Amino acid sequence: MTARLDMSDVVNVLLDKLGRCETAHIATLGYNRRNFRAMLEWLDTGKIGSLTLLASIFFRSHNGNLWSETVEEFRKRGQRAACCPSHCKVMALSFADGTRRAIERSANLCSNGSAREQFCIVTDPGLCFFHATWVSQLVAKHEAHASDAPPTT
Repeated sequence: MTARLDMSDVVNVLLDKLGRCETAHIATLGYNRRNFRAMLEWLDTGKIGSLTLLASIFFRSHNGNLWSETVEEFRKRGQRAACCPSHCKVMALSFADGTRRAIERSANLCSNGSAREQFCIVTDPGLCFFHATWVSQLVAKHEAHASDAPPTT
C-alpha cells in the first residue's frame, strides 16, 4: 500500500463483509485516538465480541495518557490489554461464521502516512490460532502491569 491507510479501516471492511467477529487479537507497535475510538465502537456495537490488545512499551512511554485511557475503558468492558517489548504487527480475527483471518503487516494500527507498507490477509485457522495464542500469552504475562507507566502530556 502506498497511500494513507489505518489498519482499523481494513478491520471495518472485514466486519462489513464477514459480520460479527467473535474474538480479535491485535498486536501493534502503536495506535492513535481514532483507532482507540474504533476499537471501543466495535465492542460497544457488538461487531467484535472480545478484543485482546498488545501494544509496545515504546508506545506506552510516548502515549501514556492514551494508554491509561485504553486500560480503563478496556477493563470497563471486560477486555484485555497489555504492553511489552514488542514490534509485532499482527491480527487474529475469528468470525461468527467460522471464518478465521490472520493479518500480518508492517503497518501499525494507526495511519501510516505516505510510507510504503505491506499487509497480507491469510485465511488459515491454524495461523489465526497461532497468533491468537501468543498474543494472549503475552497479554496474560504483562497485563498486571498494564497501568504502571505514568501518563505523558
